[in-house]
Amino acid sequence: MNIQMNRQNPITLFNFARQRGQFHRLKNLFSKHAHTLLDLEDITDRAAYSQRYDGLKSVSIDSIRGTRGNRVIDFDRHFYPLTDRIRDRWVSIAIARAKEIPLAVVRLIRVDESYYVIDGHHRISVARTLGEVAVDAEVTVLEMSK
Repeated sequence: MNIQMNRQNPITLFNFARQRGQFHRLKNLFSKHAHTLLDLEDITDRAAYSQRYDGLKSVSIDSIRGTRGNRVIDFDRHFYPLTDRIRDRWVSIAIARAKEIPLAVVRLIRVDESYYVIDGHHRISVARTLGEVAVDAEVTVLEMSK
């Protein structure tokens, strides 16, 4: 699915993404699969780790599995919105994208082969809704102690 932003009203686009989130929530409820993002703090609270900067990378949205902090309640594991509370920010990102206003790259932390969002949840969600498969990201790697 590739949605053309210039033909879509950003609020309509948000509503579409929100409906996708509701659909995935119901689908996963019946299939008993987790629909929420993983919380990075669950990993870092249990183990010692070191970190290193890995630079600017193009990262597959499908490999972004979680977040740090309270955003687990705002987006599902596909980065579709779970609440209308984030609509205004989401729509402002969609408008900026439609006007081709440059946005900052997202900030991610990589643990093994999974990525966790530090900054950029809304940008990832808009990109996913527009049918993009990757985002540019500034990546830090966490190496867990054995």
